[in-house]
Amino acid sequence: RHTINILANFAQLKVVSTKHHTRPVFTVQHTVEASDPTRAMLAAKAKKAGFSIHAVHLVQKMLDDFRTAQETDVSWDIKNLVAAFLLLFADLNGLDFVQRDFVMELTGALPSETQDLVQEIRTTLDCAQMDPRYLTEEGFVRALYVI
Repeated sequence: RHTINILANFAQLKVVSTKHHTRPVFTVQHTVEASDPTRAMLAAKAKKAGFSIHAVHLVQKMLDDFRTAQETDVSWDIKNLVAAFLLLFADLNGLDFVQRDFVMELTGALPSETQDLVQEIRTTLDCAQMDPRYLTEEGFVRALYVI
């Protein structure tokens, strides 16, 4: 239904620029601990926010990439961390059904700390708008119209 919404509401198809494909894509193989409370909370909150199973896996991959890429071992409040990943993932994919206030209420996070963390995650992972590492099917369709 999200794909149909995108196709119905955007009038023109734009050609994807080749200048956006010049940077290498950061990929890492992860060893995931089964009892990770952050991953579990991220999955639970993402499902409550309406993310698909595939989207839940992608946002967890984003968390794993961030943990691998960060230079220092800093611990954040789990609520702020989960909210930051949900908001950044929704922004990268253009998920208009995920609202900031809803995510803050869902996770119990603090808006100012969450926004700072979103910027840190975006910088650490070098996320561009419509980053192909974390795009869902709807995100790829939306990218046809936005880029």
